[in-house]
Amino acid sequence: MPGNSGLSAIDDLRKTGAAVIMLTSFALDEYVLAALEAGADGFLVKSAEPAEIINAVHGVTRGDAVLSPAVMRTVIDRAVRTGAPGASSSGGIPATPPHDQPDSPRHAGDSPTLLEPLTRREEDVLRLLAEGHSNQEIAKNLVVAESTVKTHVSHTLAKLQVSSRVQAALWWGRHGERA
Repeated sequence: MPGNSGLSAIDDLRKTGAAVIMLTSFALDEYVLAALEAGADGFLVKSAEPAEIINAVHGVTRGDAVLSPAVMRTVIDRAVRTGAPGASSSGGIPATPPHDQPDSPRHAGDSPTLLEPLTRREEDVLRLLAEGHSNQEIAKNLVVAESTVKTHVSHTLAKLQVSSRVQAALWWGRHGERA
């Protein structure tokens, strides 16, 4: 990309409302994380099969985050190293227990990274999103309509001040239940 790098183009593309998938031969940890933190909705390596690329495009247009299996370990390791909630020596992250009142605010104090507290339901949606579930899977898991999940995702992205599901998942990996 003459005069521009893929990383610097992400912000320009996001400003247009476009979903962004990085397709590159660089599967370096720093590059993957920089692309996702810059707002990419997905990251694929150029060795991906054509069907995988097509599925990724369809996935991000549905609002899903897409990561090539070749870079998934990077993202998981980063989340664990930065203190993912409930991380144990066995590497497991326990599920968040169900809440009695799903739409009541969970956090009493203000967090510097949140515009306003997440509701318990938004937190449930964010946890499932961070686990890699699609909107349809989240809806089934929480027994709500897919349109309700989309609304919760939109509100959560706004509250976290992030522009993509991947950034929200990274936020959850860093802050999780401590928010």
